[in-house]
Amino acid sequence: GCTDTSFFSISKSPEFLIFIPNAFSPNSDGNNDIFKPVCVGAFSYTMQIFNRWGEQIFESQNVDAGWDGQYKSAQQQQGIYVYL
Repeated sequence: GCTDTSFFSISKSPEFLIFIPNAFSPNSDGNNDIFKPVCVGAFSYTMQIFNRWGEQIFESQNVDAGWDGQYKSAQQQQGIYVYL
């Protein structure tokens, strides 16, 4: 004659999604001035950017931070950069 009720929660992590832009224009006009991937569901995050000589010019573990085209307080020239 005894009854019992039990409750538990099931949580599901969102899918991992990432969008990485293929260009940006850090010219302070308010449009696309920051290179910043958009991530959803990442448990850890590190972004590194390298110049053509392989020198690391930016690094962040903050998914909300992006690169503004500056290195050592100097605007970097237009070109191709590698990210990891």
